[in-house]
This record gives sequence, C-alpha cells and structure tokens, in this order.
Amino acid sequence: MKTSIKKKLRVLVADDHDEMRCSIVMCLCKDFQVVGAVCDGDELVQSAVCLSPDVIVSDIIMPLMDGQTARNQLLARGRQIPFVFVSALDRKVVEFLANQPPTAFVYKGDMLTDLSNAVSAVFAGQSYLSPQYRE
Repeated sequence: MKTSIKKKLRVLVADDHDEMRCSIVMCLCKDFQVVGAVCDGDELVQSAVCLSPDVIVSDIIMPLMDGQTARNQLLARGRQIPFVFVSALDRKVVEFLANQPPTAFVYKGDMLTDLSNAVSAVFAGQSYLSPQYRE
C-alpha cells in the first residue's frame, strides 16, 4: 500500500502589527507550513536568507524597510522567492507595485477567502489579485 504525503509549502510571514501577523499565520497554518513570522523588512530579508521559504507573505508598508524593498534586496541576492503582498492600500498603489510578476496582492479584508489561493498561485508562477483590487 502506497502512502502519499503531500509536502506543504513553506511560508514566511512579515507584518509590523502583532494582531495582523497572527491573523495571517492563522489563515495560512491549515494549508501551509509557516516557517517564521517577523515584524519588519530587515528581519524579513535576514529570515528569508536563513529559512529559504517557498513563498513570502508580506505587508507592503513596514518600519525599517518596506516589503517591496525587502523583495528587491532578496532579488539582488539571487533569491527569487514568490511574494504575496497583503495590504489595505488603494488600487493605484498596487498597480504601481505590480510590475514584477509573479506577485500577488491580497486586500487585508479578504485574507480569509483569498490568501491561500494567492500563495498557491504565486508558487505556481501566476499572479493573483484580490477582487478588491480588480474592480
């Protein structure tokens, strides 16, 4: 008898608000292995280098270093880790930042319904936008 063990994707989470970071982890832990949760972009870069996650879920605006800058630093170091940005920013800001696919943008109010789909999409090389950003 064969046993099939499906490996869960390893996800690193970054958000500067404790409650939001915990909410993101709770949304993800059923479907994915959360390997770390950090509170700023500098910690995000350091943790990503050490932990080698499959996907990063990050707020865009954080202290010390924003999520987009953290992503750019990882790319400069040869770490092409797919990103899912979670944000409450308006659509114009997201359109400006979405120039480097595959990237996902999930509106914080839609995390329960969209976050798992976004993580799976970017890992598969696809972009993803919450309905809030598509309108």
